Amino acid sequence: MQRQLRAMTTPCFAVLLLALAWGCAPGATAHAEGKSDGAKVYQEKKCARCHKDGGKRDLKGVGKRRSAKWLKAYLQQQESIDGKKHKKKFKGTDAELEALVKWLAAQK
Repeated sequence: MQRQLRAMTTPCFAVLLLALAWGCAPGATAHAEGKSDGAKVYQEKKCARCHKDGGKRDLKGVGKRRSAKWLKAYLQQQESIDGKKHKKKFKGTDAELEALVKWLAAQK
């Protein structure tokens, strides 16, 4: 009985260790974080207060209409739309700005 139990638990334990190692590997973590960093910045900076789905300032499709370079400049109040600059100059780190711009540019 003890042999059967060991034979069953050893493969399960090995699979569990592999799964944990894969999830904790630096590359896997960076990939998982990179996927949602821009959305996280969007939430943390409360962008949705002004940019609601279906509203006047809806960002749906913004990546089709504007380049990442232009979006970055606009968020830093260096570009304008119809003579108007973004209401608030982006306040955050360069990494947060890059993540947000990448995420916005992907909204197509």
